[in-house]
Amino acid sequence: LGCPDWALGSEGIDPRDYPRGTVFPDLAVDPESGTLSIVNSKNTERVCYVTVYDHPVLDRFGAALPAGRSVDNAGIARACVTFIALMPPRTILHAATLTVPGSEVDSDVQDW
Repeated sequence: LGCPDWALGSEGIDPRDYPRGTVFPDLAVDPESGTLSIVNSKNTERVCYVTVYDHPVLDRFGAALPAGRSVDNAGIARACVTFIALMPPRTILHAATLTVPGSEVDSDVQDW
């Protein structure tokens, strides 16, 4: 599987490795390592928008990814890092490391 240079890694999902009826989340954060994983368990491509707020997000080399900012309706600005990933079928992208595993994360996943 291809993997962007900045990402931690990727892996395929083989349904035979999981019990029948397993439901995969679209997004997962390992509470110990802070690894942020984007999951496409479907048989079609999906586009995933993922935003992490207020805390640095690290690439595979431990460097902070460039942050942008989000401004809400009240005019309050927050630092954020946003990923837009076109995910191949049955793929997990280990995108980055959250410096604070409990960081606020918003996501939207749609069929492509």
